[in-house]
Amino acid sequence: MLSRILFSVSGISFFFLISLASLRYIPNNLEFKSYLENNDTASGPTLDENKIPTGIAIEGINVWLPVYPAKVNNSEWETTYKGVSYIVGSAIPGNIGNAIFYGHNWPNILGSLSSIKVGDTVEVIFSNNSKKSFTVTTIQEVTPDAVAVLDQTNDKRITIYTCIGFFDSNRLVITALLLGQ
Repeated sequence: MLSRILFSVSGISFFFLISLASLRYIPNNLEFKSYLENNDTASGPTLDENKIPTGIAIEGINVWLPVYPAKVNNSEWETTYKGVSYIVGSAIPGNIGNAIFYGHNWPNILGSLSSIKVGDTVEVIFSNNSKKSFTVTTIQEVTPDAVAVLDQTNDKRITIYTCIGFFDSNRLVITALLLGQ
């Protein structure tokens, strides 16, 4: 009898661990819920060929990642497994507004983002090899329905976020302002 109970418990534990691993390494979403209710990424600013972000460097956590343009189509957020995504309907980094970047909470992408500190520098590299530097001003953990962190602003900022928490239930949101603003 005891062996049946232990076998059942180990089977349930195995499936639970598999489900946790699948969420960690094959996540099904990074989106903020209801973001599209007030935002249309298809009608955002047109990217200048020379102002396409192609890389992002976060000095304080020793991260350099390629950037891939992304859109939100029918409530589905395009994402990449190779770097971070940049919502092309958000502001162009360094211009007035909120440029939105996001990526998976994997060790090779934004897994170390939780170690970032206020005052750290984030550098956005563009297709013409120019760079814009931003200073981290805010670090917060929010729920997926806290879409206000993605709103457009009157300052020059970038927002970087990834999933965090049990079953990736929350979002770790980093806000950085353009240096010299």
